[in-house]
Amino acid sequence: MKILIANYLGKGTQEVSALYDALSKNHDVTIAAMASEASYLAQSFQFANEPTRVEDLGKRVYEFYSNPADMVSIMLGQIMRHDMPDLVICGISNGTNMGPDLYTSSNVGMAMEAAYFGVPAIVISTEFQSGTDKGAYKNIAKFVEKNIAKFAEPGLPPHTFLNIAVPRVEKYSELKGVSYTRMGRMNLQIEFIEGKDPKGGTYYWSKKSTRKNLSTEGEDEKRLFDMGFVVVTPINYDATDYLAIAEWGAITKRITRGEDA
Repeated sequence: MKILIANYLGKGTQEVSALYDALSKNHDVTIAAMASEASYLAQSFQFANEPTRVEDLGKRVYEFYSNPADMVSIMLGQIMRHDMPDLVICGISNGTNMGPDLYTSSNVGMAMEAAYFGVPAIVISTEFQSGTDKGAYKNIAKFVEKNIAKFAEPGLPPHTFLNIAVPRVEKYSELKGVSYTRMGRMNLQIEFIEGKDPKGGTYYWSKKSTRKNLSTEGEDEKRLFDMGFVVVTPINYDATDYLAIAEWGAITKRITRGEDA
């Protein structure tokens, strides 16, 4: 299978290395990574305003000096256009992409680009941890390797990718199973530090963030993840609220140009 591993982190990070080591033995793997960390950029583009710099490091490894969404768009639209991958793997993210977090995630933005191109894609994330945790990443990579053929199978609706969160475990056998579920509902609260720069200007720096699960019914991705399950959530870039169309149809029909009928 032809696989593109794309990550907002650098090519030599343990998140990328774990996936490459697990997959390169039996698959043709190409790596696209950022020259420096580029998190929280979602689907923002740089190439619309300036050239994108890419360095071909050989052995199917590319380093980008741009935004992550640029990277996947250029890989699929130009560099790999005559030899498209069977699957794009975005991750591993050090920090989960559950709930509204997916709208800011660089890895999710890259998977969305793959969906635009009609290429199957998955986002892999786990809970944040500072420092090194090679064992946990190996377990996550093992999960991907064991299911790689299933991820690339046809059957998902058009323009849909899989958002997958894998708990950190010391042993692979500690994963409780896989649950297919819906996107979680969480709020994000960020604390900021206010300060002054040397020129007297005011700046704000985020201190910490907390997330609270707002779901009160059923089992969403956050609840299942906290129970130790790998959670798989299909995500489609069609953000239309079809329920609102049905329920609020009478109201929306009243919206006019503000002119007398």
